[in-house]
Amino acid sequence: MDRMDANWFFQGAGDIVPLNVWVPENTIDQVKDMHADKTMHAMSRNEGEDNDHSSDKSSGIDLKHVPNEWGIPAHAETCGSLWYSKGDYLYPHRDKWGMVKPDGTFKKGYERNGVRLFNFLNKTRPTEFHFVYDGEITVLEPRRWYAVNTQRTHYGFSFEDDVYHLGCELRFDEDVCSATSNFLLSSMEYQQPFNDRKGVDCTRN
Repeated sequence: MDRMDANWFFQGAGDIVPLNVWVPENTIDQVKDMHADKTMHAMSRNEGEDNDHSSDKSSGIDLKHVPNEWGIPAHAETCGSLWYSKGDYLYPHRDKWGMVKPDGTFKKGYERNGVRLFNFLNKTRPTEFHFVYDGEITVLEPRRWYAVNTQRTHYGFSFEDDVYHLGCELRFDEDVCSATSNFLLSSMEYQQPFNDRKGVDCTRN
């Protein structure tokens, strides 16, 4: 392996990696405006009309563009939002396993190598929203971006109305590996700069 990939990243950094990147306080207002403007929608995940929660599943849209002040790189893909009303849920699931055929090869066109970024904008306390990751209730800091290994089981349940989440994907494919790696390395807590000596003359890097 001559460049970083998602497996190497999560193996070393952990399955939920806090990034030193936050969205502005007015992001929920921006998201609401985008929901109302259908020209901003790349895809709707709603089963019925917008804001129709009759199925009790979370509703969401993928966005064509997101504001620069959200702090994510320009090459981020599948940028979108999920919103919940009281009683809405995201069913337990693992991402990306459905692309693997029984013989261990990937479906054509699904050879994806990337990381998902999550941002829970509000109401993150367990009494407001349960985010369950790998069997544990996990609390994320509001408005902060996290890199999350979504190949592990995760799901959510809302006890409140007007809960908003953001998500996107960063790939490690050759054409964007440098941009993805630079963003993650510059955003991680306690990341060791390239060739850093840890404050002493130490060659063990």
